[in-house]
Amino acid sequence: MIVYSARFRLKCDFDHVVQIVAEWLAPKLREPAYALGLNADGTLLETDGQTLQTNRWDQGWPRLQSIVYTAPDPHTPDHLWITEIGLRQVNPDSATESTVLLSSHDDGPHLVDPIYPLRQNLVPDLLRYCTSAQDAPGYDLRELTESNAPDLLAMIESTERDYPIVLLGPTTRPYVDAQHLQMTLGGIAAVVSMAADADPNRIGSILGDRFASTRSAVNLIDPIISRVDLNHPDQRPDRVHIPMQGYTLEELRSLAEAVAAPPEDELYALVARHVNTRNSLRHISREQVVEHKQRSEFRARKLEALRKGETRQYVALLEEENQELNIKCQRLTQALCDERATSRSTLDTLRDENSQLRSQIENLNASLHYDRAQAANDALSEAVRAAFVRCGKGEADLEDVLTLVETFFRDRVIVLDEAFDSARESRLFKAPSEALRLLIELATRYWEAVVYGNGDTDAREIFGQAYAARESEMVENNRRARDLRTRRYKGENIIMHKHLKIGVKDSLRDTLRIHFYWDADDQMIVIGHCGKHLDHN
Repeated sequence: MIVYSARFRLKCDFDHVVQIVAEWLAPKLREPAYALGLNADGTLLETDGQTLQTNRWDQGWPRLQSIVYTAPDPHTPDHLWITEIGLRQVNPDSATESTVLLSSHDDGPHLVDPIYPLRQNLVPDLLRYCTSAQDAPGYDLRELTESNAPDLLAMIESTERDYPIVLLGPTTRPYVDAQHLQMTLGGIAAVVSMAADADPNRIGSILGDRFASTRSAVNLIDPIISRVDLNHPDQRPDRVHIPMQGYTLEELRSLAEAVAAPPEDELYALVARHVNTRNSLRHISREQVVEHKQRSEFRARKLEALRKGETRQYVALLEEENQELNIKCQRLTQALCDERATSRSTLDTLRDENSQLRSQIENLNASLHYDRAQAANDALSEAVRAAFVRCGKGEADLEDVLTLVETFFRDRVIVLDEAFDSARESRLFKAPSEALRLLIELATRYWEAVVYGNGDTDAREIFGQAYAARESEMVENNRRARDLRTRRYKGENIIMHKHLKIGVKDSLRDTLRIHFYWDADDQMIVIGHCGKHLDHN
């Protein structure tokens, strides 16, 4: 099981990095650093149940080295921890790429979940004694201000970014040491802390609601992934954001109070779940160093055979190389198939999560109308009181009528914004009291009839000629007429053919149409239009 996996690009000489590793290992193995033999290939050292193995290639460029240190767990001696360090330097002027992989030889029940990072000094030493290249994740702690927020947005949206960003809001300071977190996540993720004097609202307007940390104290923003249709791999891949995760201030406060480990460790565990597997695939392993050494020596033998004119030996070496390449190709093909299967599973999970989120958003949007009516009825606003007074005086208009019906029948009626808009356009309608009578019948007798399964059957008795269960065939087949009667509700386009009617003239003063829809799931009447006769020419 992988516990920790990180990558660094260090502006240090290759052997200087090796020396840092040797000084880290020396007290563990009770040997002087120079005696460990890390500058030699094939070193194998065993002492007190600990094992050190090195593989090195330094006969040309790139230079590579693998150092594998295995030690028993101090609390569970039969359990082993494996620390692998990989190094690569392409040429004398390039940075030294370093990968660190900490794993356990099993995932038995004695391992703690969530996984907290073991307090090894190696990574802090690497970051302390070597300068990280600026394109390495977590090379420094970045402070977020209004002026550099566009730069952060560009980094978030970059398809070149292959590491997460941990965004700390201004409320995290009492609970999270940003500098400590940056050191903990060095080589894993970039840490960005909002400046104390920054305006969260302005930054939120720049980054957008998806990435601003105004609602969450800590946000984890994963890299963009490319979604490829495996049935049509030649098509251009879609860019997909992995859903963001994080902690609210309340969760962070509870975490600081309830968990024995520092909050930085808990945040590390959150990030590690996202990056460990991905980083481990790019680890400079012992197998890679050995393979590079073998191929370099093999290439030298070929050149020597060619130089001496030993054609038969050269052909044999080519055949041997071809066989090795075929085996490697088969391995890569299998690895690609496995990775595609994993990607498809991940994308299916993301689609399910996206569908769930979309459903939640739609339900929240639908409940907004209900909440508005509930709030108005719980505490009668001045607007409702004024509408009620005007109705009592015979001075109400259609907007007043809708306000009263929505307020007093909040558990049965939803009035969409489009209905209020149409009512304001028909403020000159001469018979709002008749409209109120129809709407009260709609919210009482008609609602009860529909609930008991007799809606359209009893509607004629309730409304008489003022009710129409549908439009004429000409209207229903007319695209423009359908569009005029279509409203957005719960994330779907609903055509509202059912309507109540007063008058037949083409007149705002004399004619009224009230179009509505029956939401059987929530048992609500949804009013989408209350105004003029809708044109269909």
